[in-house]
Amino acid sequence: TVLNFDKSMGLSSNSVRSIAIDAYQWLWIGTAGGGVSMMDLKADTLQIKPLGDQLELGSDNIYFLQFDGGANLWVGTESGVDKIMLNDFRTPIEIQHFGKQEGLLGIETCTNASIRDRENNLWFGTIDGLAKADPNLHVRNPFPPRTRITQINLFYEPLSSTSLASFVGDWGQVNDTLVLTYTQNHLSFDFLGVDHLDPEGVRYQWQLFGEETAWSPLTSQTRATFSNLRPGEYSFRLRACNDDGVCSDQNAIVNFVILAPFWQKKWFLILCALGGLMAISLVFFLRVRNLKARNKRKTERILLEKGMIELEQKALRLQMNPHFIFNTLNTIQALIATQDAKTARLYLSKFSKLMRETLENSRESLIAVDDEVSALKHYLDLEKFGNENVFEYDIEIGEGAEHYMIPPLLVQPFVENGIIHGLIPKGGDGKIHIRFIDKGTHLLIEIEDNGIGRRKAAEHKAQKANYHKSTALQVTQERLDMINQNGSSSIEFIDLIVDGEASGTLVKLRVEN
Repeated sequence: TVLNFDKSMGLSSNSVRSIAIDAYQWLWIGTAGGGVSMMDLKADTLQIKPLGDQLELGSDNIYFLQFDGGANLWVGTESGVDKIMLNDFRTPIEIQHFGKQEGLLGIETCTNASIRDRENNLWFGTIDGLAKADPNLHVRNPFPPRTRITQINLFYEPLSSTSLASFVGDWGQVNDTLVLTYTQNHLSFDFLGVDHLDPEGVRYQWQLFGEETAWSPLTSQTRATFSNLRPGEYSFRLRACNDDGVCSDQNAIVNFVILAPFWQKKWFLILCALGGLMAISLVFFLRVRNLKARNKRKTERILLEKGMIELEQKALRLQMNPHFIFNTLNTIQALIATQDAKTARLYLSKFSKLMRETLENSRESLIAVDDEVSALKHYLDLEKFGNENVFEYDIEIGEGAEHYMIPPLLVQPFVENGIIHGLIPKGGDGKIHIRFIDKGTHLLIEIEDNGIGRRKAAEHKAQKANYHKSTALQVTQERLDMINQNGSSSIEFIDLIVDGEASGTLVKLRVEN
């Protein structure tokens, strides 16, 4: 039975140069340009697998395959001979290359020019003659390579060409710990390991202590590069190993320090922490002070509102005193008794309107001038009627004055005071003028009467009326002082004199806008 295997069946190349069968009944196939493939002949289904990239051969152009007595596979290529060491599962575990440095003078081998003799020696045909190898004889190189760092580069520029050239010695070595700024954080190290027996077999490992905790894998690369290094202390350590795995004990070392920027230094962080603490303390202090000031203003406003309410209640009680109500109701009762029902209904209506306006206005902290005037008219009409028309009155509202808001029950105590102590004792021909004048920044209210004057009024000593008068004026004074903020006097009394005789009293009330 003939089975055909090609690339479609897994073969790495259709050009087969050499085949070999090992002691485990594995078929090994060497190809031209495709490397080595293998197949387990004991398997139920024959399948070809490439050796793959598990181990790197000197070349994929295979000329011969030869097993030694130890079941290691020797592969001849155009670049020398590779010894592949296999485990019991026929998996490659290590590869060793033999070229000119290892004594193979003719590097390129010939097609299928290999044989193992009875003494287990291996013979290889090369383009420069015959080579003999003893698989059991291996001379181990006990000498590690000598290593040195040839150059240090800062951002790909030699350190000797920068401002840090003073750290570099005559032969490229660093004389002292290298000090760098936080922006100089990209370094590369060029190095070289010398092994006279096998220069090309030298492999390197390095470790950046302070950044890495393990050695790098062995490599033939002769430059190590580190970028974006953080501030801190570092030590670059390098060692080299020969082809037999003997590594140098004395490592090449370069110590360097990358300084932290000022904003990462401890003193700056402490300063920032203290500054932050002070800022928080300041914010807390200002917040507490603002809260205290706000609470103080709130308390003052509450006390002011409370005082205004109390004063308004006092003003309401003073205006609607029992004496006035009693006299008014008695007068209306007398009209009813004399069967003057029409007049009685008129003044009873005025009295009820006055009561309603008084109660409605007392609910507000400020009322319009028109509302105050309406209540005054009803009050004056009742007083005039109850005192047998001993006085006349007029109320004048100047231009712009109607736009002001004033405390309720503000003018009535002064009007009542003028009627009781100035006009009624005069006995007739009394007049009272009430004027509301817009002064731009404030409202001026004038109550002028032509009564007997304050001096003669004091001589009458009407005790009950005097108590009512002084209390009403004091309450009104306190109410105006709470409204006016400029500190000026809120109430002014002026005695009117004509020909040396008292001719009445003028009261001026100042209400700020």
